[in-house]
Amino acid sequence: MRIGIPIEEDRGQDSLICPHFGGAPAFLVVDTDLGTSETLSNDHGHDAHGQCVPVDLLRDQRLDVMVVAGIGRGAIMKLDAIGVRVCQAGGETVRDCVAAVLASALPDFGIDMACAGHDQGHPGHYSD
Repeated sequence: MRIGIPIEEDRGQDSLICPHFGGAPAFLVVDTDLGTSETLSNDHGHDAHGQCVPVDLLRDQRLDVMVVAGIGRGAIMKLDAIGVRVCQAGGETVRDCVAAVLASALPDFGIDMACAGHDQGHPGHYSD
């Protein structure tokens, strides 16, 4: 399984989850079958809300799941369109979230939970 997670800073699986998908400085892609991970830099992390440039970065990563603490509607719809399930983060680190995905313990991040803008609090965030 290939799992993508927005991160604040690259510390491998000890990386902290970034509170918002679109503003993440990077993404960690964990391949649980191969036991590997790869960090992808998000050079567009602070573009205008709704641009969903990170989806373009992730499009070719063959992700099965994206784990997020906060995400906008447009990004959810774009990830859904490329076949990526979006789940609500269930821990503070990548390691926590990967374990929760493998245990089928994370709920889907529904469109009704989506963020309306970068200036508001987001449900499930661990820091802002």
